[in-house]
Amino acid sequence: MGLSSFKQKMMAIGISLVAGLAASFLGSDLANRLIIGLAVAAAAYMILLYFLRMINVKNYKLLMASLYTDLDPQVFLDEVQKLDMARMNSEEHATTKIHIANGLLAAGRPHEALDLLDEVESRTEADSWEVLFTLAANRSTCYLDMEQVRKAQRSMQRAADLIRQGTASRGHNTRRAATRARAGDPPDFWLKARKTLAFQQLRLDVLRGRTIHKDPLLDDLERGKAPLQRIRVATLLRDAYIAEGDNAGAAKMRDFIMEHGGRLAVREKILSEGK
Repeated sequence: MGLSSFKQKMMAIGISLVAGLAASFLGSDLANRLIIGLAVAAAAYMILLYFLRMINVKNYKLLMASLYTDLDPQVFLDEVQKLDMARMNSEEHATTKIHIANGLLAAGRPHEALDLLDEVESRTEADSWEVLFTLAANRSTCYLDMEQVRKAQRSMQRAADLIRQGTASRGHNTRRAATRARAGDPPDFWLKARKTLAFQQLRLDVLRGRTIHKDPLLDDLERGKAPLQRIRVATLLRDAYIAEGDNAGAAKMRDFIMEHGGRLAVREKILSEGK
């Protein structure tokens, strides 16, 4: 994915060696021309690699958009198989696998997503707190989708433990992170992690038949900018309304999912049920 510093150094050494040989056999004038030619060729090669990397980055973003923006998990899962993951470093590889697990979840295949998450965790270092939390949180989502309450609760407890361990290891200040987020800075990872866990707790409460406070969710549904998360919010609200016997509220959320749900499994299920 671009020219490493090692390759750059080796290229510079190679140019110097060739230039030295040229000076010995061809004379200084020809040697200087050769040096210039080699330098230009090296620069052109580096520029080419830069543009190839930019193309790869753009293609990767388009691929992610097919899942998180266009809400078409099948297109995402088909296209992601074309990635050359052998060229990725360990962090890129793990991140891409987690995205694939999200695609499997969105396609209604939580068991396959769980298997993939287990595979990634088996290769994850013990102090990679952010990755471990993401794996635990995604595993919780799998169990919630399968309505396996006890397993979801255990996975959520592990996610909560990882938040504590991760923030402690980084000397994290939650209040300062929240202030920066309100000021418009990029959201802090652990602040987002707590929000993820809080959302999952609401899902767990609904599965247990408890009444939840809906106003913040309705606000997220109206103001949210992440298409996939908005559908998750609408699905949670639909399930909460159904549990409370509010047919009008449930119907409104079904309509929202039908209009904005792309080709997600939750929308396909509504279609198959004829609702």
